Amino acid sequence: MQRAPAAVAFLSPVDWKALKLPSYPKIIKQPMDLGTVENKLMGGKYATVSEFKEQVNLIWDNAHLFNEEGSDIYDSATQLRLDFEQRMRSVPDGPLREGGGSSSGGASAGLSSDDLAHCKAILKELKKKHEAEAFLTPVDWKALGIPDYPTIIKRPMDLGTVMQQLDAGNYTSVRKVADDVDLVWTNAMTYNMDGSPIYAAAAKLKARFRTDMSWRESACGLVLSSNATACPRAAQRARVGASGHVVGSMRRSAHVQRQPALARAP
Repeated sequence: MQRAPAAVAFLSPVDWKALKLPSYPKIIKQPMDLGTVENKLMGGKYATVSEFKEQVNLIWDNAHLFNEEGSDIYDSATQLRLDFEQRMRSVPDGPLREGGGSSSGGASAGLSSDDLAHCKAILKELKKKHEAEAFLTPVDWKALGIPDYPTIIKRPMDLGTVMQQLDAGNYTSVRKVADDVDLVWTNAMTYNMDGSPIYAAAAKLKARFRTDMSWRESACGLVLSSNATACPRAAQRARVGASGHVVGSMRRSAHVQRQPALARAP
C-alpha cells in the first residue's frame, strides 16, 4: 500500500508548521500516518488485528475531516481506504503475532505450504491466459466514468489482489482463495451483459478455474458457484472487466448487443 502513488501524502506525519496549517492540531486530535503504523506494527505494539485496522482507518478519517471533499487528498484517502478494506477482508480478527509477522514463510495458520504452492501455481497459470488481461487489476471506476459500479459491485476483486493476499499469507483456507477468485468472475458477469466479450471471458476462465481446482474439491468440500446471471441493467452500462479495461468497442455497442430479456425493467 505504501508503494501506491496515492499514498505519498500519508507516509509520514503531517508537518503542519512547515505547511502553515495552524488549525490542523486543533481539528485533528489524534494524528496518524502509514510510517508510524508500520513502525508500531513491526515493534509489536498492536495487540490485535482490530487495533491495527483502527489506526490505519484513522489516517483516512483524519484526511477526510481536515480536507475538502473532492480535493486530491480527500480522494486519495477514499481510494486507499477501499484498497485497505479489500486487502484486510480475508484477515481474521484476533491477536497479532509478535512483531506483526508470520513464522510460516507466507503460509497462514489455516493454509498449508502445499496448498499455498498449489493455489499460487493455479493463479499464475490463469493470469497467463489472454482472456485474463481484463481481470489482473482492480476496476478504476472513476477513470472509466462508471459511477454505478461500486453501487452494484459491493465486493470488488481481481486476480492481482488475490495473488497479493496469497503472498502475504492472508488466506486461512483453500475455500477462501477459491471464493475470492470465483468472486472475480461473478462480479464481471453481474456487471457486464451476457454475450459481451468480458462476460464470455469470465465464463471461460471460471470453467478453467473449476477444472484446475478440482484437485481440492474432495478434501475441502469446495463448491464454486454457478455462472451468474447478467444484471438487467447491464444493457444500460458500458461493459468493463474486473480491471476496468474497456475491451474493443464495448462502449459503442452497449445498446445494440442487448437481448430482449435484458431490455425489460427489472
